[in-house]
Amino acid sequence: MNLSLYMNNPLVTIITPTYNRALFLDETIQSVLDQDYKNIEYLVIDDGSKDNTAEAIKKHIGKIKYIRHNNIGETMTVNKGFSLAKGEFVCVVNSDDPLLPGAVSAGVKALISNPEALVAYPDWVEIDEFSNHINENRLMAYDIYNMLIRFSFGLGPGTFIRKEAIEKFGPRDVSYRYAGDAEFWLRMALNGKLVHIPQILATHRTHDDSASVSAKGPLLASEVVRMTRKTLDSPLLPYRLKRMRPQIMSFTYECAIYYFGSWHVKTWVYRLFAILLNPYKIWLIIKEYLPKKNIGAIRKNISGLIKRRIFSYSIRIGGFLFPLLRIYTYVASALKSPTKGGDKRFAVVSGYLPPKWSGGAVVLGRILEGIDPKDYVLISREDGFDLDKEENFIRRLPATYHIIPGPIRMPLSLARFEIMKLLIIALARGVKMSIVLKKERCNAVVATTDLMETVSACIASKLAGLPFFLYIFDDFTHQWWASQSAFVLAEKLEPMLLANTQGVIAPNEFMAAEMFRRYRVYSHIVRNPCQHGSTDANNLPFPADGEEIKIVFTGAVYPLNFSAFRAIIAAMDMLNQINIRLHLYTAQSKDILEMNGLIGPNVEYHFHVPPKEAALAQRGADIQLLPFTFEPKAAPLIRTSGTAKLADYLASGRPIMSMTPSDSYLAWYLENYVCGINVDNEEPEKIAEVLELIINDSSLRTEMSKNALRRAVIDFKPEDSQLNFLNALEVGNCR
Repeated sequence: MNLSLYMNNPLVTIITPTYNRALFLDETIQSVLDQDYKNIEYLVIDDGSKDNTAEAIKKHIGKIKYIRHNNIGETMTVNKGFSLAKGEFVCVVNSDDPLLPGAVSAGVKALISNPEALVAYPDWVEIDEFSNHINENRLMAYDIYNMLIRFSFGLGPGTFIRKEAIEKFGPRDVSYRYAGDAEFWLRMALNGKLVHIPQILATHRTHDDSASVSAKGPLLASEVVRMTRKTLDSPLLPYRLKRMRPQIMSFTYECAIYYFGSWHVKTWVYRLFAILLNPYKIWLIIKEYLPKKNIGAIRKNISGLIKRRIFSYSIRIGGFLFPLLRIYTYVASALKSPTKGGDKRFAVVSGYLPPKWSGGAVVLGRILEGIDPKDYVLISREDGFDLDKEENFIRRLPATYHIIPGPIRMPLSLARFEIMKLLIIALARGVKMSIVLKKERCNAVVATTDLMETVSACIASKLAGLPFFLYIFDDFTHQWWASQSAFVLAEKLEPMLLANTQGVIAPNEFMAAEMFRRYRVYSHIVRNPCQHGSTDANNLPFPADGEEIKIVFTGAVYPLNFSAFRAIIAAMDMLNQINIRLHLYTAQSKDILEMNGLIGPNVEYHFHVPPKEAALAQRGADIQLLPFTFEPKAAPLIRTSGTAKLADYLASGRPIMSMTPSDSYLAWYLENYVCGINVDNEEPEKIAEVLELIINDSSLRTEMSKNALRRAVIDFKPEDSQLNFLNALEVGNCR
């Protein structure tokens, strides 16, 4: 085999997770070692086996890397292998599924020949416990269409994956016990191309010790349904498949029935779901009992009747529903004993209120804590969060809290229409909210950009006859974490919400400009403030040669930011002659972060700390870090984001390095006022270059620190944000 075909033989990492498979492990290991492609890193990860696995591996020590840990399950074991892999390409070979000759060479060749492909997969053969061939599996050319429409996930044994794809789109989802690999393949198909290698190069062993389908039972069936629903909710899903959602979910329920094995009561529930999601099945049943010549006419008449009825009832409901609801609001509020409020009382409606430690809750807490609590009330949905837990770290505001529950039970016939369900919930909550507004004698409603809360608040303001203000923390029509239905609903409702606002409040100039571009509305800028009294920075000297240089990050580490952190860690590794260390203060689990590659000798984890301790960590930093994702789907949101951490970082007076696209507000602010340096990509070489610049240029550090403290006082004082917030309501003639 001429290995020059493979462009300098890129390193391939083979991962074999094993648990009590000593009987088959030697054959599998030997099948990898016998491959004609020799540039292989082979990781055998023992998931706490209780048999003689260690003995079976002894003779291969030196040729493989053997890792053993306590039992954590196959998914987390595979993810650990992903995080440790150094190869450009990765392949998971189960401990009882040996590779066939030429598998690695073929996988490398396929991925190099198709640079746009994320995955290359071969055909495979099913074998028994004695390695006898049972039957061959010739696979199709998979893509997201046939995987969902045909509900087929045959790729698996012998599949090679680009390490870059794992880093970018994430490893296996640990919330799935049995369907994690299928969900992983769907995610890869959503984000890129899958290449078929039309050769039998891998095996899948069936033996008595294998987990049977019936043993997995209802859990596997429910995971299959959840996996499909998650994929259909992705904003990356092609429009053609979005329109086919009911049919795809119907077929998913039909296929999930198989996984129950023997008879199970849920099979009938799943059959019912399959019919309700695809009424055409009912038509097929009726069709068998109708004369063929009448079928077309009957279908046409029924369709026309349904359309006319829907249009007619929509007009009637639209004409009478809101007046009736408004009458109900006044009657219900009159029957309740009113609470006496101030002359300038307003309601703040948000899904994120103190003492939650999310960015939105922190900002609201800092703005409202300087306002008389008699002048406002707080409204949110009940989501199981204990408002009085001490470990929340953020003080509960002294104002009145009103919790209005969100979810309601709906008939199965309506529950499948997700957008209709969201609207009905918003309408029901809007009615309840309007009663609270009348009872509390509020004269204005301010809602933050949480979709359900915003729509409910707008409805409530109309029913109560009060002006409505929209406080746009971030662009909720581009929130990538929302479900597809919520995304569509936000896109449709945003023009209506903006048309009904008395005023718009934005956290920065970029968000204000975006609102003007879309809707020609002017926004009042209320910046996300820093902590009270936090602009007296510690003038710590920069570490001398050989002393540890601290890079500090405080806050949540989201999955889409993993690749940015991995790039920073790689950049620090390049600066191996400098004693530099990344300190993460975050609530995210250390195990999860390590499994996603946020690991290394230069990384130190600290648990989530209260704001005052976070401020001390920021002031003790030598370089502060603000990394954002460079994912294209997140770009519109990142561009206008006014992260709550910016004010605290500036107030600490320590040098700031951000990672964000160059057209974002954060990049503009730091560079325009020379109070930080931005890196506009995830290239470790560029990050290392900027880190060296900050470390070696003392005059630049001094200038950035001085400017940061100055801007914190000019733009981010809590008193100024409170005043601007109240002025925004004054301009709307509501105070």
